[in-house]
Amino acid sequence: MRILVTGGAGFIGSHLCNVLLKHGHQVTCYDQIDSRAVNPFALTRTRHAQFRLICGSIMDTKALAIALQSHDLVVHAAAQSAVDRSIKEPFETMMINGMGTVSVLEAMRSSGVRRIHYVSTDEVFGVSKSAAFNESSPMAPTNPYSAGKAAGESAILAWCNTYKLDFTITNGVNNYGPYQAPEKLIPRLTIRALLGKKLPVYGDGTQLREWLHVEDHCKAILKVIQDGKLGERYCIGGAKEKNINIVYKILSVLELDASRIEFVDDRPGHDIEYTVDDTKIRTLSWKARISLSTGIRNTVLWYRRNPTWWQYFLESSEI
Repeated sequence: MRILVTGGAGFIGSHLCNVLLKHGHQVTCYDQIDSRAVNPFALTRTRHAQFRLICGSIMDTKALAIALQSHDLVVHAAAQSAVDRSIKEPFETMMINGMGTVSVLEAMRSSGVRRIHYVSTDEVFGVSKSAAFNESSPMAPTNPYSAGKAAGESAILAWCNTYKLDFTITNGVNNYGPYQAPEKLIPRLTIRALLGKKLPVYGDGTQLREWLHVEDHCKAILKVIQDGKLGERYCIGGAKEKNINIVYKILSVLELDASRIEFVDDRPGHDIEYTVDDTKIRTLSWKARISLSTGIRNTVLWYRRNPTWWQYFLESSEI
């Protein structure tokens, strides 16, 4: 297939482009290259005869429609995905995650592309109070980031119903791995540790999450694209762990002690727990292969071996 990936230079998007190329697809990366989330150097690892890069914003519907011509599928991975930034910049976040998705859908209608896969998040479901979320769970977002992603999902459901477009949606848990910008927990704390700084932990650190290596996530998305049922969503799960234990794992890999931890005031709207039931996607013969211990160790060591990559973000990001 000819596949255009919005946000294809970002963390999940760039890994996904490589997975799609390895499986014989022609890939167009469409990305505005936000310096807070993307190091352009990462794109040099995607050198392939079937790969093309187009620099542009998803908010530019006309330019995106031109880029989409002759494609079979758009994978919409572009988003403002940092929760902390969404709290500081709620309007921009809602515009990108909500109206940006509308722009993608309108570009599809203009270009004749009939199928979209939406890379969403488990955070649209809110807080897990008594049981893990599944595909039937109602959306109950608790911060501007998840509200924007929920708005994007709603737009996809509405546009695909009204204009007879095909869609699939995946709701992935927290991702980690190489090439992730320091807006996210694992790279931020790893880089701070490497810089000799304290590691801030929100509240008491007992927030429970599921953690999924980006390679496993991208293989799950590929499975849904190839074998998933159109008009359906799939939750993608990982390994459950409390945030404070993630911090301990990072410190252990770097042979540092807990004196580097600094507990700070919790952020507004911080979900105490969210987990998913990924039984449905397992029926497509997918399961996460990379254990949390192995994945975190390899990720932390990658950041230690590649300081020139993350030093790019030191001026543009709060680390």
